[in-house]
Amino acid sequence: MALFKRKPKEGEAGQGPSDETETQFQAEPEKAARFFGRAGQMVVTEQYDYAIQLFIDGFRWDPTAVNQLDEFRKASNGYVNQGGKPAGLKEKAKFSGRLALEKYLRALFVWGKDPTGASAGIDAMKGAAELDLTEIAYRIGELAMNRVPTAKRGSQKDLYLKLMNLFAEIGGYDKAVEAGESAIRLDPENRKLILIVRSFSAEATITRAGYDEAGEAGGFRQFIRDDEKQQELIEAESLVKSEDAATRAIDRAAKAYKEDPLNQNNIRQYLRLLQERGLPEDESKALKVAEKAYADTQQFQFRRAAGEIRMKLARMKLRQLKAKAEAPDASAEDMDRFRKGKAALGKLELDEYEAQVKAYPTDLGLKFELGRRQYALGRHDEALATLQAAKGDPKRRAQVLYMLGQCFLKKSWLLEAVESFRNGIEAHFTDADDLGFNLRYALMSALESEARSNTDLDMAKEAFSIASSMAMEKIDYKDISDRRTALHALVNEMKARGEKSDSE
Repeated sequence: MALFKRKPKEGEAGQGPSDETETQFQAEPEKAARFFGRAGQMVVTEQYDYAIQLFIDGFRWDPTAVNQLDEFRKASNGYVNQGGKPAGLKEKAKFSGRLALEKYLRALFVWGKDPTGASAGIDAMKGAAELDLTEIAYRIGELAMNRVPTAKRGSQKDLYLKLMNLFAEIGGYDKAVEAGESAIRLDPENRKLILIVRSFSAEATITRAGYDEAGEAGGFRQFIRDDEKQQELIEAESLVKSEDAATRAIDRAAKAYKEDPLNQNNIRQYLRLLQERGLPEDESKALKVAEKAYADTQQFQFRRAAGEIRMKLARMKLRQLKAKAEAPDASAEDMDRFRKGKAALGKLELDEYEAQVKAYPTDLGLKFELGRRQYALGRHDEALATLQAAKGDPKRRAQVLYMLGQCFLKKSWLLEAVESFRNGIEAHFTDADDLGFNLRYALMSALESEARSNTDLDMAKEAFSIASSMAMEKIDYKDISDRRTALHALVNEMKARGEKSDSE
């Protein structure tokens, strides 16, 4: 869940004057609903170009309609899939107003006509931020960030920096950190950028902990009275610590924990700091602290923390076993230990996620993790039921649909698999990353199987079209070159067979 703490703008309480006419608007949902309803009808009839314009007209009456953003995306995706072109100069010229709302609608329209471009999405995010449409700006920013890896390499850092600053402006510090870290990977020696991202990391931590309301009753920072205490807070909350600062923070947390081992805040702080530093002895100590905390308090959060640490340690051990099993001088015993370790980890993860789902039945992310483990262990019917319950999670919807499609394939339910992969591609928005390629490849495979089973030329053609498109984009992806060749032959064979049948 996104947590926001927007920075005050000029003209708000405690700030200087502002031009109210630049940002003010009066939302009229009833008038907007007529346009949104009509736009939805156009999407159903695949008149996507007109649908985009109707959505823009609807947002003009009610820019706050965040529930319409996903529907707008469907129209946008359909427009592009039909071969629609980016907005031309004449179309852009229709939005000639100087008010912030008009600028936002223009940016939204341009993005709708070119949803694959990160720059267009960033412009739309900026427009939403100017109107204080925080949730909409956050969502658009997420989508724009997904597109940055497909931009030219030389422009990616600048795009990530723009996103970082915009997310920080609307108080979305979690995504500001994500964008900033992506920029750092492209410029790892940029010390100034590293320090900025550290500060956003601290802000994200404070926001998650609910400590933002400085000066208010119950606020956390009101208790920070002196420089020494402030330094302790900074060292404890920073996600990127020097070794000395981390040690001092852990020592203070350990002292507080020993003085009051039943204080849950002390327990959580000590666990967090140990796991952040992450030395082998820290993980072992954290496991003991979490297990004791659960025994003392019966709070499942500590049972969950202990389980997460057990899984982390087991994964580390499995990586060591894998390295030995794959070494040139690996013995049969090395390979057997790796096999048994992999099976043991699968069982451990299954047990842990079953317990967590039972304790937190509304957490769809946990259901997705459980479904993945059930699938990996061959429990496909159980995985289907679990993953179907997880479909409502918008952050993982595409991943869930991909796993559902795989489950249907295991049951030889090809049509259901095809539909799941199609829905996954639509939900994912981008087909250029790993999940996008996996979804397209899986859809291609399911279509091919159905085409061969039922001698369906249309499905064979669609499978070939997907294979051809993927081969042109990434020829070294799996066996896509061979699959494209095989599907081309299948299409030609089916055409020849059909022509022969017609002549007879």
